[in-house]
Amino acid sequence: MNTFVKVGLLALIGVALVSSVVLHLWLGTLIKTGVEQVGPTVTRTSVTLKNVDIGLLAGRAQLEGLAVGNPQGFQAPTALKVETARVRIKWGTVLSDRVVIEEITIDGPEVTYEGMLAKSNFGTILDNVQSFSSSGPSPKRGGVPAQPARSAEKKILIKELNLTNGRVAVWMGTGVLGNQSLSVPLPDIHLKDIGKDSGGATVAEALSAVFGALNKATGQAVAGAAKPLQKGALAAGEAVGQGVSKAVEGVKGLFK
Repeated sequence: MNTFVKVGLLALIGVALVSSVVLHLWLGTLIKTGVEQVGPTVTRTSVTLKNVDIGLLAGRAQLEGLAVGNPQGFQAPTALKVETARVRIKWGTVLSDRVVIEEITIDGPEVTYEGMLAKSNFGTILDNVQSFSSSGPSPKRGGVPAQPARSAEKKILIKELNLTNGRVAVWMGTGVLGNQSLSVPLPDIHLKDIGKDSGGATVAEALSAVFGALNKATGQAVAGAAKPLQKGALAAGEAVGQGVSKAVEGVKGLFK
């Protein structure tokens, strides 16, 4: 092999390596920016993501340090914390109109439920997401839409989403005993084919499906957690027990 060919091969290898690094950084920045810009718009809460680790050859991305804040009026710093979320993506679809996500795996999420009879943090977030999803194009400002029309949004297909080994920190203002809190397991969540029937879901529609499932699972955990609170209140006195019983039934009703 002559010197010219060797130099050419080394140059090609160098270009490939540089391109790989640039693509790696670009995709990571794209995902992080997307999460932190689109998330707050849809949920009307703070959404932060510490880091994105891209594995191009493995076709995966790892999201690290995801935190969804609480809506205004709630005290806990976050509603949802995810230490690590593993995502398998068809990289060839990233630049297309519909991004195909093969699988999302979330292990050990930390959920904080906060609420009383008529209002909870997760119920409020779900209402925000569903309101955004069902709304039409943004109003015009100076003849130009403030945001692109929903039809122009990139669509996604999530083939499988698994959320396991989570816990719920339950904070319940009963109005009688004050603030009651405890930690209980979160039922596992398994969703399939989000956006399949419609040819792809918008980000808001996908978040609506995920937060809807989270809201339901949290409701199951809260309903079970409320029983010990009720028993403790009954032991403290009949009037207190009746007040907590009403709180328990009200909390259950939030998730029907």
